Amino acid sequence: MEAVRNAGHTIVTFSPSMLDALNELRSFLFNKLYRHHAIMRRRTKMTKIVRDLFDFFDANPETLPPDWSNPDMLDDPHVRAGLITDYIADMTDRFVIKEHARLFDLYAV
Repeated sequence: MEAVRNAGHTIVTFSPSMLDALNELRSFLFNKLYRHHAIMRRRTKMTKIVRDLFDFFDANPETLPPDWSNPDMLDDPHVRAGLITDYIADMTDRFVIKEHARLFDLYAV
């Protein structure tokens, strides 16, 4: 194992035809899926939603659910940021959208 790590060059690689096929697939996925305009719009919206939620909970840590709002941990801004990040990361996409609407839509209940 150590000899493989210290070889200084690639030991195993794809054949040229397989590498060409892989690169073609990667290009297709990148252009038609990962960077598709509809996906990029959704990504931009979700980025804003997550940032809004983070900023809201950072400014109002008392609104976090009891399981996430240990007062001793919320006093330290770095620890609080980690807690908020973990809380948001634990949400499903659907819940993130619902929570954002609940917190920022003046007519939401």
